[in-house]
Parts: sequence; C-alpha cells; structure tokens
Amino acid sequence: MPGVEPEPSPLPVEVRPALRLASASGELLWMGGVLSSMGLVGVTTGFAVVPVGRFTPLEVMGSIVLFVLTTFAAVTGATLGRRSGPEVLYWQKFERAPPPPARGWLEPRRRTAVRAVIGAVGLVAGLAIAASVGLALTLLVLGKPRDEVLTHLPGAAELIAAGWTLVCGVVALRIGTWFSRWESRQRRSILCRPLSAGILAHVYYVAEAGPRSLTPRSPAPYRSRPGHRG
Repeated sequence: MPGVEPEPSPLPVEVRPALRLASASGELLWMGGVLSSMGLVGVTTGFAVVPVGRFTPLEVMGSIVLFVLTTFAAVTGATLGRRSGPEVLYWQKFERAPPPPARGWLEPRRRTAVRAVIGAVGLVAGLAIAASVGLALTLLVLGKPRDEVLTHLPGAAELIAAGWTLVCGVVALRIGTWFSRWESRQRRSILCRPLSAGILAHVYYVAEAGPRSLTPRSPAPYRSRPGHRG
C-alpha cells in the first residue's frame, strides 16, 4: 500500500550439525584391550606356527632391526625434547580444555566400543601391510637377493605386525588409564570427537560429572548475522 514500508526480510537461519562426542578414556581402553589381545594371540600363534628356526641370520637381523628401530623411533618421537612426561602433558591439555559446545551430544558407550573394535581391526590390517613392505625393503637394503626375499617374508612380517599390535595395545591401555585417573580425581569427564582419543593436542572437551546432559541431538537454530560468519 502507498506510504507503508515493506517488512524487513527475516534473518537467514543456519542450523549447525550436532557434534558427536565420545568418552576418550572409554575409546582408548576398548581399543587398547582389543589390540593387546590380538597382539598377544598373534605373537603366541606366530612363534608356534612360523618356522623361526629356519630363518637365515639376515632375516633374523632384518626383522629385529625393523621392529626395534620403528618402536624406538615412535617412543622417542613422542618424548624427545619434552621436559614433562606424557602423563603431565595430557593433564595440561585437560586443564585448558573448554567445556563441550552446546551442539555436542554424547554417543552411547556401545557405539564407542563398536567403533573402537572396528578401528583396532583396521589398524591391525594396516600394520600387517606395513610390516610386509617394510621388511621386504629392509632385507633388500641389507643385501638379500630379490628372489629370496619372499621365502620367509609372510611369517616374519606376521610376527613383526603382532609385536607392533601388542605395543600399540599396551600404550593405548596406559594412556586410557591416565585419562581415567584424571577423571576420577577431578570428577569430570574427558570427551573428544570419535577416533581422536590419545592425540596429544587440543582436541578434548571437559564436562562436569553427568555428561549425559549433553544430548541436544537437535540443537537450537543458529541465527547468522549479515557479515558474520558462525
């Protein structure tokens, strides 16, 4: 109508997706338990089935070199140049961690357990491939003829992968125990995005006791302002 100003258009409504969070300690303990069990079974079965006594000295040396060097490099890379131990470094991350966002929701423990088991199985498969490729390259560098590399490669690679799996499992259990200890002392819960537990970085959220209050699966719409990026 003449003389009537048009009504301003409503602000656009941006709906942010819900942020799924998991218990960091639960994820680590589940994954560590599965990896430790699979690694222990793999090492025991490997030494019982694989004809280690038929390995040549070069194959034995190559297997030991690959396993020891990679394990030592991983441990050294995580601790070298740090004044505080890993446990203290994790605790410092937790003290500075923000509370969970309003759009976050805590997934059920069963889902966390299932994902941890699937992740552990996937990691074992990756370690088996890495052990086969790494051992073949190591033997070639040490001077073993190409036509003899595959003679005992499958058995030796299985033992190396099982050893790596066992080490990863023990480390995951250890870190998960640190997380649980901090939660018990502080009476708070450490949360993170799925498959992020154990990373020594600012990827954690800390919730007060009773984290199941984080269940806004349908978060309130977020109104964006003109020129404002949410």
